[in-house]
Amino acid sequence: MEGYHGTVFAYGMTGTGKTFSMQGTTTSPGVIPLAITDIFSYIRETPHREFLLRVSYLEIYNEKIHDLLAMPTGGSLGGPGTPQQEEIKLREDKKRGVYATPLKEEIVQSPTQLLRVIARGDHARRTSSTQWNARSSRSHAVVQIVVESRERNVGGGALDNRRKAIVPGGVLVSTLSLIDLAGSERAAESKERRTEGAHINKSLLTLGTVIAKLSGDKDKQGNPTDKDGKHLPYRDSKLTRLLQPALSGNSLVSILCTIQIGGSTSIALANSHTVETLNTLKFASRAKNNIVSHAKKAEEAHGGGGDAGSRALLDRYRVEISDLRRQLEEQHKAKEQSKDEEEEKQREAEEQARHEEQMLEMQLARTALKERIEHLNRLILSSKSIGVNSMNNYANAGRSFSSLSMIKRSS
Repeated sequence: MEGYHGTVFAYGMTGTGKTFSMQGTTTSPGVIPLAITDIFSYIRETPHREFLLRVSYLEIYNEKIHDLLAMPTGGSLGGPGTPQQEEIKLREDKKRGVYATPLKEEIVQSPTQLLRVIARGDHARRTSSTQWNARSSRSHAVVQIVVESRERNVGGGALDNRRKAIVPGGVLVSTLSLIDLAGSERAAESKERRTEGAHINKSLLTLGTVIAKLSGDKDKQGNPTDKDGKHLPYRDSKLTRLLQPALSGNSLVSILCTIQIGGSTSIALANSHTVETLNTLKFASRAKNNIVSHAKKAEEAHGGGGDAGSRALLDRYRVEISDLRRQLEEQHKAKEQSKDEEEEKQREAEEQARHEEQMLEMQLARTALKERIEHLNRLILSSKSIGVNSMNNYANAGRSFSSLSMIKRSS
């Protein structure tokens, strides 16, 4: 949690309780749930930092790496109708060390979610019934929890201040590897079991050889060597290759060795348990004496340089959040500008409607005035209104009146 890499793995013969010690039960939790509890307890007790957790889960089966979070449950990879996974390879660089790619990682926000992801991987892991155990692991399983953290400002009460409380500093990236090794066993009768056992024993033998030859010496290029200056055989097994940074001392290492205690049903099994117990104790002694940890606190990864892929995920999320906020502000400004333009157009339309209404009212008023003028002109008599036809009518009316008068006299 403070920037140091950590590795915990269980070693021992089949049926001695390695998986139980790593996983435990609800009432008696093992190493994995206890580690998860400590991680989230540390996060709750560290308010001045923000964290991002991502988890991956792989297994090494017959010297091939499989992603347990990207395959169907039941451990039936390669069956009919099952999609084939992309081949997972081991890569190495100076910053990340040895890592598997492409490997699915899931971001988790709570202990329950993290335990559910691991349980999903457990269901996909290859297991089988053996002479010593009803559900024995047939592969090496590796749970990797990557912890990214960065300083935060504690001050600020407003929402905007809390949103801007992120200090643009570096990001600490550390990895906790929790490894459940398959147990060594003798040759079985079936071909499949013999193949599995051969690969398991080879990888465990290579692990023991590497630990036995650890000396802390390095060649001119900085690669670890044994006491005679020869290269250590990390590449002889996928397991030792993946554990190379931890075994080289770049990680804090804890080894849980399990042994068989109690009576056996037969002398042969008792002798086998005795031999395996002695081998396990010798392995524990060599590991304790030869693995020298000189782990250093991981340097803070700054996002200012390099491409996006080289940044820590927490830093990439911060950059993405900043870009999204900028886009949101630009959209808000564009929306406000569009709203202003719409309101301006609406005002212009209203003014145009009022203008047209006023023009119509003025036109109606003018028409009414003209009609009134024409009406009044008709009521007023003038020389123009009484034309030539009117004078003729008056003359005819005069003659008619004269004629009528003469008729009255005659009578």
